[in-house]
Amino acid sequence: MAAIAAIRAVFLSHTILVFTLRQSVAHNIQRTSPMASPTYSELASSLFVNQMAILNLMHSSSNASCAAANESDTDREATKRLEEMLGTRMDRVLAALEVQQRHTQQVLDTLNSTAMDTLAKVEEVREEMKEELGKIAEDMQMSATQTTEQPKGEEVAAVTEVAHSGLIVHNDSLPSLCSGNKILFGTVGSVEVVESNTYSSGITCSWDLNFPVESSVSLTWGYIDMENHSSCSYDWVDVKHNSKSVYGRKLCGSLNSSVLQLLNLTLHKINNLQVSFRSDGSTEKRGFRLFYRTY
Repeated sequence: MAAIAAIRAVFLSHTILVFTLRQSVAHNIQRTSPMASPTYSELASSLFVNQMAILNLMHSSSNASCAAANESDTDREATKRLEEMLGTRMDRVLAALEVQQRHTQQVLDTLNSTAMDTLAKVEEVREEMKEELGKIAEDMQMSATQTTEQPKGEEVAAVTEVAHSGLIVHNDSLPSLCSGNKILFGTVGSVEVVESNTYSSGITCSWDLNFPVESSVSLTWGYIDMENHSSCSYDWVDVKHNSKSVYGRKLCGSLNSSVLQLLNLTLHKINNLQVSFRSDGSTEKRGFRLFYRTY
């Protein structure tokens, strides 16, 4: 469109120039003034120069417009590429964040499940401990009732008492094992059935613990692992002071650490304890280990 307008302008200026020349020639013929007028060739040359200047100006304007258009297209393309690049990176960042969020949620779900399982197991162990402690307390109560309130006319089965003989000075650095009847002197030590493995069937042994003066004696159980029975009629261990059981009954079964802690106690103003053990003809286990200390 710019080229057509330029051509039209050139033709229009040419027409005007030709008309002007004709009028100038006619006028000069009639002039009586001696001054010379421009010739036709001079006017034609001037017209040509003007036309070339117009064409150059229009060509420069067209080139500038094209350059501006090209620069505008280049800017638009660069902007478009930048937007596409930013959009791609943003999509990648969002995808990575989504993956991280899913991973975090999986970790939280796993931790929650593990915590719930742990709480459930703790609750199960607590209930088992309650049941076991309840059974021990019930057995002790039944044993005490049977001992204090025996029906008349009913024969009571005699419990074989362990006889004591011999004298063994206790070595405080080593446990005293089950081997006959022992009389021990000292302020600290331990007694147990066997050092390792399991005890034999049909054995009986005892330890007579003697302390220098009336003292406070703490008893601590390392383990109790024997054949279980409601009244401990098979395998058992008993601790007595002045012929009376300090626990109110014999001890047996396989007791866990929580129950053993309940059996740990301190006796005051005593100078003698008797620890007795017996096993029947079957089901051998580790036995027991008892620590004592006076103060």
